[in-house]
Amino acid sequence: MQLTPEARKLLVDSYVTLRRGDTTPGSRVAYRMTVRQLEALIRLSEAVARIYMEVEVLKLARVIES
Repeated sequence: MQLTPEARKLLVDSYVTLRRGDTTPGSRVAYRMTVRQLEALIRLSEAVARIYMEVEVLKLARVIES
């Protein structure tokens, strides 16, 4: 299963945004964003694409849905 460049960019941008909010001083975030969560998002996106019988994570909707 492959991620398209657009899907990869969306996942990385989402991860960076969550990570940045996680490290903001004084933030009251109840979770710590780690690389494991990014890997989980990738696996979820791939699983959703498989459900729709796609060879690649083509649509950004699959990333957003996961």
